[in-house]
Amino acid sequence: MGTVRYTVLDGQILSENRNGVERDYLPDPQGNTIALLDSSQAITDTWKYWPYGEVQERTGTNPTPFQYGGTLGYRRQASTAKAYVRARVLDDTERTVDDPAPRGARR
Repeated sequence: MGTVRYTVLDGQILSENRNGVERDYLPDPQGNTIALLDSSQAITDTWKYWPYGEVQERTGTNPTPFQYGGTLGYRRQASTAKAYVRARVLDDTERTVDDPAPRGARR
């Protein structure tokens, strides 16, 4: 598996170092990862998404869990259609959000 280290600034993921290989995250205006760039700024991986975060099109093989909303910290579970959204879980197939806070609770 190896090690992965992320560079984060003001809560936004900027880059990763996966087993000594540096990649920069390229987000769209919503914070979705749309590409990864290598050290020469060449695109190595790309993503296109449907409205609820399902991957519509994907190129490359980087196993990053930070895809839809990824630069903002949303993390996709590889084995399910769910994404960890800070303290909540977004289920792409059910179009629901599991909310750990009781209904009516203030945040």
